[in-house]
Amino acid sequence: MARSASRYARAVFELASEEGAVERWSERLRIVREVFNDPTARAVIANPSLPTETRVAAVDAL
Repeated sequence: MARSASRYARAVFELASEEGAVERWSERLRIVREVFNDPTARAVIANPSLPTETRVAAVDAL
């Protein structure tokens, strides 16, 4: 998994660099990290019984 994550990280960095948007991508990834570090948010995201729209709205509310 670490190798896959590393490849994705490299690809995101290259894309952000090409777009001149490293700072914007960095901020977005910081938000993603915060969401996944929150146990409640993780539970909502991972709950298949909730409609996708509900899960997306919950994440947006964070």
